[in-house]
Amino acid sequence: MQTTTRVSLRRVPADLLSQIDDLAAQENRGREGEILNALQEHLKRRSPSHISSALQRDRMELSKRLNWALEYVHDAPPSREWNQRQLALQAGLEARVVVGAFSGETDTSFDDIFRLSDTLCIDRKWLSTGIGNAINTRSFTIFGNAPEVVERLLEPHDRWGKPHNLDLIRTTDKDGSFYIVRDFSKNTNIPAFEFLYTNILLSEEGGGGNWRNLKTVFSALKLLYSKYIHCKIDDDIAVFGHLLSNETITEYKKGHRHPLELVYRRPGIGWWEDIWDTSQNYNHWPGLIPWRNKVLQSMKDQ
Repeated sequence: MQTTTRVSLRRVPADLLSQIDDLAAQENRGREGEILNALQEHLKRRSPSHISSALQRDRMELSKRLNWALEYVHDAPPSREWNQRQLALQAGLEARVVVGAFSGETDTSFDDIFRLSDTLCIDRKWLSTGIGNAINTRSFTIFGNAPEVVERLLEPHDRWGKPHNLDLIRTTDKDGSFYIVRDFSKNTNIPAFEFLYTNILLSEEGGGGNWRNLKTVFSALKLLYSKYIHCKIDDDIAVFGHLLSNETITEYKKGHRHPLELVYRRPGIGWWEDIWDTSQNYNHWPGLIPWRNKVLQSMKDQ
C-alpha cells in the first residue's frame, strides 16, 4: 500500500492559485488533485527514461531535416549528387559523425550541425531546431541613391564572399513583386545563395512610396548595366532577368525547388536592361511601356 504525506504550501501567489483552480475545473478535480498531477508530470519529464526518449526524438527530427536538405541541394545545378560521405568531406567532418546524424543513431554537436548547415546552405537555426525557414532569405529594402543600392547588392557575404551572379525576378502578376537571388556557388563549390525580398512593386500598384523608390530602382539597374555589362569592368559578375509566376516563387520560398535553378535551367530575359532605356520597346509584360515612360518622365522632372 502506497503511503502518503500531507504537505502544506504557504505564500502561493493568488494568480497561480487561480490558474490551478481553472485547470482543476477543466479536468473535473479539486485543487489538491491538480497540484499532485502537476508534480507527477514534472517528475516524469525529469526521469532518465523520459530524457532518453526526448533525446531520441530530437535525433530523429534532425535526421529528417538533414535528409530533406541533402535531397534539396541535389536539385541545385550544377548537379551535386552528394552522398553522406561526400557531404562529410565537403563539411570537413568525419564520415561517422555525418552518417550517425543522418541515421539519428548518435548525438550531433551544435558545431557539427552548423558546419553541415553552412555546407548545405540551409539556415542554421532551422537545421538545429526545426524553427523558422530552412531557406536563406532576408529582406532587402531599396531606398536612397542608386550607387548605395548597387554597393549593397554586391557586398560580400560573411562566409561566402562576393556574389558572382545576380538574378533579378519580377512576378508576372499585375503587382510585379521584385525579388533578387544572390548566387555564390561558383566561388564556394557549394550551393550558396541568398533569396532577397524587396519592398518594390514594378508596377503602378504600389502607391506614392513605391513610386519614389522606383526612380532609385531604375537608376540602380542602369548603373549595373553600365558598370558590369557595357563597360566589362568586372567579368566575374553576371546579371540575369527573369519573369516568374507567383506559384513558382512560392515553390522556391517553401523549399520545393532550388533558387539556383534560375541560373542554369531558365533563360534570362532582358527586362531589367530595357525598362530604363527608351530606345528599347520590348513589352515584357502588359502596360510596361507607358508605365516605364511615366517613371522616366518623373525622373526628368525631379
